[in-house]
Amino acid sequence: MKLDREQHWSRLERETFDVVVIGAGIVGAGVAWDAALRGYRVALVEQDDFAFGTSSRSSRMIHGGLRYLEYLHLGLVREASQERGVLLHLAPGLVRRTPFLIPFYQHDHPGPRVMNAGLSLYELLGSVSHAQHHRMLPPQEALAREPVLLARGLKGAARYYDALCDDARLVWAVVRAASQAGAVVCNHARVVGLGRNARGGVASVAVHDRLRGRQAEVRASVVVNAAGPWADALRALDEPGARPLLRPTKGIHLVFRRERFPCTHAVVFSSPRDHRKLFLVPWGRFAYVGTTDTDYTGPPEEASTDADDVAYMLEAMRASFREVQGAEADILSTWAGVRNLLRDDEERPGRVSREHRYVTSASGLLSVAGGKLTTFRSMAAKVVDLAAPRLPAPRRPSVTRGHAILPQAAVPEEGELEDDLMRQLLWSYGGEAWSVVRRALETPQLSKRLEPSLAYPWACVRHAVEEEMAQTISDVLIRRTRVILESPDGGIHLAPRVGQMLARELGWTASEVDRQVQEYRHSVALSRAFARPKRPIGARVEEEV
Repeated sequence: MKLDREQHWSRLERETFDVVVIGAGIVGAGVAWDAALRGYRVALVEQDDFAFGTSSRSSRMIHGGLRYLEYLHLGLVREASQERGVLLHLAPGLVRRTPFLIPFYQHDHPGPRVMNAGLSLYELLGSVSHAQHHRMLPPQEALAREPVLLARGLKGAARYYDALCDDARLVWAVVRAASQAGAVVCNHARVVGLGRNARGGVASVAVHDRLRGRQAEVRASVVVNAAGPWADALRALDEPGARPLLRPTKGIHLVFRRERFPCTHAVVFSSPRDHRKLFLVPWGRFAYVGTTDTDYTGPPEEASTDADDVAYMLEAMRASFREVQGAEADILSTWAGVRNLLRDDEERPGRVSREHRYVTSASGLLSVAGGKLTTFRSMAAKVVDLAAPRLPAPRRPSVTRGHAILPQAAVPEEGELEDDLMRQLLWSYGGEAWSVVRRALETPQLSKRLEPSLAYPWACVRHAVEEEMAQTISDVLIRRTRVILESPDGGIHLAPRVGQMLARELGWTASEVDRQVQEYRHSVALSRAFARPKRPIGARVEEEV
């Protein structure tokens, strides 16, 4: 289904809506999808691109939150574990069950006995089938399954299952599902004001089109604030001086080529400094390590990795993995996201609750704060339930639990495209991969790789602009694909060619292409702040002892 931004903007200008959702991260997209499926007239507006904020900068995990058992957040773990199962069914191929491994060393807390009991409870809360229950492994088997582990001091490991997904691609799939259900969706559409009715209630939003310079006054019965880490700024438009709901914290990730840390499981390991749980995750040709959890006060869009973040991560890696010496020089790229956690000034950042809260202001603005990628569907259903008394009858229950976000993933046919291209497309697009494959097969020029080291064909770029409402170079290279993280130079050398392809479709001038390239360069600079001159991958590094 092709999404034409001009058609959606035209509807935004002329129609009146039951619900306007501000913020197209995973929660906002979920609210729009849920409300549209219930038959409401819905508009979804986003100040930048879909998934621009936290929802494209997460740890990419659909999980029950095993570590939250330590803080006795049983309700959150149960909800998240159940939702993991729902998403595996609703987004096949895009959300993928993945084996995780937890090694145990002398410094680790909790130890094997407690973890064994915790995993049993985790699986009970998540209704996990017996065939997928965890196993406790002796040291020799743990090393055989995951040779990247440090042998010295290894007491054993636990192997269990959670799930991974490309977070930005999941958001896009939900946005498209909302549109298919009738919602109007617009990216690069910033809310600059809130309008009120005679009783003082919020009745409209002023939306500025950042690409065309125009403005629309969008009327609605209910306005939902799902702006993530920008939610308090939006609340200030409604209620100046309102007490902040959020305590923003920053999480960073380091990206390596897979041969540098050739893991086959997502490995859970601990920081010896503060016992925080971290992850080394295999991702196609790459592996990434994350995440930190530190208080953050700057603009969410400018969050980046700093020297302290890298030092903390490498210190933790040295306690659990072989051949970490010199790894800083092999960092390919980084990403940093800002979590919109609920404000709790008494707790350390890592212990602040991941639960969510809904707040309705005196004017009727409904704000959602907190939460997790995994629980977006149930959070969205609750938001629409809370809005329902102010919406037209009849009131209907949520039906998203039974509506597929993506079609069933197809099995690739041998020889259509190179094997690694097919794997990448299925990994990134799930059951929608075939629409990209068809483009590549119909136009041989589009079957060529963006560059030899990348498993993306040029068909991805054409598909993004024609079918996925990509409007900028950054939309294509950061969120519709992950070129910014995976290309040796972050995709800077590709940006002009991508810009020219978009210019033909969107009518850009040469100066607009140049401006877009410069904006993309800034994003690359944030992701490559700690790139170092690279040693050839495979150079010998002695095991740390």
